[in-house]
Amino acid sequence: MNASPGIPEGKLIVLDDHQLFAHGLRLLISRRFPRCDVAVFTTIEAAKEELSRSRVEFLLVDPGVHRQEMAAFVADCLNDYPACRVVVLTLLTDLNVVKKYLEMGVVGYLSKTIDENELSIALLQMLQGNRYVSSDINSRLINTVIGREATLLSDREIEVLSLMVAGKPAQKIAEMLFISPHTVVAHRRKIMTKLQKKTTAELIQYAVSNNLIN
Repeated sequence: MNASPGIPEGKLIVLDDHQLFAHGLRLLISRRFPRCDVAVFTTIEAAKEELSRSRVEFLLVDPGVHRQEMAAFVADCLNDYPACRVVVLTLLTDLNVVKKYLEMGVVGYLSKTIDENELSIALLQMLQGNRYVSSDINSRLINTVIGREATLLSDREIEVLSLMVAGKPAQKIAEMLFISPHTVVAHRRKIMTKLQKKTTAELIQYAVSNNLIN
């Protein structure tokens, strides 16, 4: 795959006690973003040491079996290294855990089931200052937050709604989802009908007031 110029020169830390996965992820990211210096650590202590001596652009962590220790570590990182973008990358997709970390201030929550393309999109989005939740988790999160009404929405409508909440205009949504702007407008109209909202502003306000995050 072609390398992307989006990630600047800088360090990315992968903290994961599954060494095979972690080193595979390092190779994947290094291939896609060759200017990114990827370091792998299997212990919190080693990651702390690296954070104390280097400027780190991204910290990817997996709460794994050390949930309490990792939560405390993430909280410390967010407080001590505000320039570091902390991202959870895990198989742990319980929505209570997802919401906990998002409320703490992580910039991303990604499932380990995502593909290479979505990982690249996520890193680029977060680099630009946006929050990113992987599509599989985000669909469930939206359905949970906005209640039973959201079960009426199709997967595509949920994707469109998520991007609307993120502030993306119709043209950008169309580009990201590989559909036409006209189709985006049609989806938006259907969403507003199903959720009984009369204007786009009202729809966005409804989503924000119900703590939609993506």
